[in-house]
Amino acid sequence: MGAPQRTAQYRLAAAPLETTMQNVTKALVIGLIAVTLTACSNDRSQNTGGWDIGTQTDTGADASADTGTDAGTMSYQINFELKNESGAQLYAYKSVDNQGPCSFEQQFWLSIERNGEAVRPGQDCGVCSCEAMATGTCALCDVACAAPSASSTLFEDGDSRQYQWDGRVWYQDPQDHCITPELAAGETLKATFCYGAEFFEDEASHISNPSCQTIEFTLDQPEQTVRVVIPPPA
Repeated sequence: MGAPQRTAQYRLAAAPLETTMQNVTKALVIGLIAVTLTACSNDRSQNTGGWDIGTQTDTGADASADTGTDAGTMSYQINFELKNESGAQLYAYKSVDNQGPCSFEQQFWLSIERNGEAVRPGQDCGVCSCEAMATGTCALCDVACAAPSASSTLFEDGDSRQYQWDGRVWYQDPQDHCITPELAAGETLKATFCYGAEFFEDEASHISNPSCQTIEFTLDQPEQTVRVVIPPPA
């Protein structure tokens, strides 16, 4: 029998919708893991950018991480989930920060940070891997990127955003202009989940004043879940 899965979960304290994001209850469900919670808004201190990962459904996995082990012998599975149990219609982007060929500034529902910087959690067809470049097998994709809309970011009650990560950080080689993976085994990282109650549609369509919750986790076991649950108002 494998090791039990650890789950770090936040269930936001029941409150009126406009104050829900400010009243947070931390609930550690399985195992011992240090978690911290902070709030953020559109005015984040660092400009990490967001990447559109294409078409996803509102439930189920928005994307699956490449589970190869070329960056190390250990295989990890970190399951991230943002769950809407508020009973209300909310908005959450479909993008995972730094994942995919289309970039929209700060328009993501999940960002994984390492040493204060958002990482690229997976390989995509928008940039060559160093291995593919070395073997002459790199083929970049031609993707038509579209800005988010109210309908594409709709986050209904009962919906969830999910992403599975294998623990590999893909960093860019400044000399060869390609990306290569590095396993973040044993490191403490942060996952930031963002969502909002209103979507503003104009030339710069965006979620108005999104609220973000940050959970700290450590990549020290084969499988764990990091989750934020938005509860119904009191």
